[in-house]
Amino acid sequence: MIKPRIKIYTASKLHHAPLWGRLVEEWPEIEFTARWPVKHVGTVPDDPSYARVFWEHDLEDVSRSDGVLLYAEEGDKLRGGLVESGMAIALGKFVIVVGEHQDYGTWQYHPLVHRSADLDAARLTLTCMAM
Repeated sequence: MIKPRIKIYTASKLHHAPLWGRLVEEWPEIEFTARWPVKHVGTVPDDPSYARVFWEHDLEDVSRSDGVLLYAEEGDKLRGGLVESGMAIALGKFVIVVGEHQDYGTWQYHPLVHRSADLDAARLTLTCMAM
């Protein structure tokens, strides 16, 4: 019997969309559920007039995921990723925060939040969760 892949919603700043595109190819054991990196970025303007639809898609995608993988680099100012992580926690789903970032704040110690040093560690965590 083939075990279904773990479903993960990816959250980050929009400029990290190419990273998620690469990981879709490099991490075949993970089912990536977020539409924004492939269907919105570079296709639909990041404009308030489209925001209602973006957020509806994000909530749908988080809802059909097992959890959220949140990634930030130094200099990133998280906003949407924090909302998406909050959606996951409110839905009883896990969040994995990657690295150290000032915007993770005290919520990173919530019982549903896992901390990973880097993306390789996050991948290992996801693999273990899928077992």
